[in-house]
Parts: sequence; C-alpha cells; structure tokens
Amino acid sequence: MGIICEFYRVEDKIIDEFIDKPAQFERYFYDFYVNPDGEFHQEGDNFFYTDKAWDIAIYLLQSNDCSKDKILNKIDGIQVSKKIEGLNFIKSKDVELINNVMKNITTNEILASYDQEKMIKDGIYRAGWFTINNSLEYILHHVETIQKAFQKSSEKGHGILILKG
Repeated sequence: MGIICEFYRVEDKIIDEFIDKPAQFERYFYDFYVNPDGEFHQEGDNFFYTDKAWDIAIYLLQSNDCSKDKILNKIDGIQVSKKIEGLNFIKSKDVELINNVMKNITTNEILASYDQEKMIKDGIYRAGWFTINNSLEYILHHVETIQKAFQKSSEKGHGILILKG
C-alpha cells in the first residue's frame, strides 16, 4: 500500500476507455488528471487528495456502513488493469450508492467506531501512528475529503478513479 490516495472525478466513458486501452490511456490520465498543471486537476472539484491517514479514514467509514449489502466495501474500487498497479475505478452507479450511505455518517459515529487495536490487527496503514489522541483533526479531514469526493462525483453523475501510491 502506498502513502497517499487520490480520488479523481471522471465520467464513466473515461473509465471505459481506460479499461479498454489501459496502456494508451495511462499517459492521458497522468498528463491531464494527475499532473498538477493538468487540465482536469482542480482540487476539491475533480481531484481529492488524501495523505497518510487515508486507510484509517476508509476503515472508519466502512465501520459505519449501515447498508444491507455493505456498499462501502466497494470504496476501494476495482483494478483498472493488471498491468497498472494502484489504479482502481468505481462507476457512477456505485458512486451514487456509496455516497447515499456515506453522507449520513456523522462525526460522532466516526469517533465511536475508532478502535486502534482492531485497526492495527487488521493491518490498516498508519493505524497506531495517527491516533485519535494525537491526530484527530487530521483523520477527520481525510474522512471529509473522501466524503466530498463521493458527494461531488455523485452530484455530477460521474465515477471515480482511485490512485494509490
């Protein structure tokens, strides 16, 4: 697992092109989305950056999944191609379902579900390093960033590309 996790709001047709032609589309994605000078790299609009507490934030969100089918288990997405490590996708339909559950999770629920021992046991990246005692705001910022990525993508009817590295 990498130290950062970035969420990119994209149309489903971009995801489809990536799946169909991963090698050709990889350069386009890095040039126009990942590159800070890229045309589609506007933080808070179609680019959402999470740093070293991303795995903790995802774990806390998933711990509060009250949906019957546990839709938040899909928050990591599906690998775009076996040839491209660390790049996953979630199509717009699932983004909307995930957002509908995630938007109802409160800060109090996040705090109540924090279980450092379990996170360490489950191998959550940086659990024990960033704790509720020393990094509460940092962790909550990551939770809010992920929620915002799904909210914005859902509002636009878009999917998400997830880049870990």
